[in-house]
Amino acid sequence: MKKQISWDKVKPETQSVWGGETDVFPHRATQTPTVNSVAYGYDDMDEWVQVTKGQKEGHIYSRNSNPTVDVL
Repeated sequence: MKKQISWDKVKPETQSVWGGETDVFPHRATQTPTVNSVAYGYDDMDEWVQVTKGQKEGHIYSRNSNPTVDVL
């Protein structure tokens, strides 16, 4: 269950950090985290092929897709 924020009890300084967002991002980040990796590794070639074919979630190379773009 998502925790709801009671904005009337939050100071304006804290509200500005959240920028109106009410969702919490992975690892409890208050803003959209950015991923700086350009390549992603897999346990074996079969797993890599599944990702390239869209049969399994994942990323191959940041110019094509990456976790930051997924969030935006």
